[in-house]
Amino acid sequence: MDLNSVREYLSQAYIIDRQVALALRKAEEMRRSLYGRNINNAKAKVDDYERKTAETINKLIETRLKIEKAISSVPDTVQREILERRYLMFQPFESGYDKKSGKYKTGIAEDMDYSERHVYRLHNMALEHINID
Repeated sequence: MDLNSVREYLSQAYIIDRQVALALRKAEEMRRSLYGRNINNAKAKVDDYERKTAETINKLIETRLKIEKAISSVPDTVQREILERRYLMFQPFESGYDKKSGKYKTGIAEDMDYSERHVYRLHNMALEHINID
């Protein structure tokens, strides 16, 4: 499998995280919109929506666990750490200020005390060891 396909596969974890957060938020908003109302039919629909949301979340979590398993197959601990930081903790390679929060975020290179170039090199080496079932 080519490296771009491996990157794309591993990047699913970020998308999964966003989808889970959105599904939970939508279910909470539906529940909140019924607050103080006595509408049994609507409550049953919200309950059904929440059950479906839970099923979706379970599928997303299963995918994330597969991604974690693929990363754990990398034999080198440093390379594995880079992949975990990047694809499971969503940490950027480089340090810098986050536009949304206005806070400084440390990158993988700074946290691991490596040059950015070395982190990119180790990252690419690690991708070559990923086995996707």
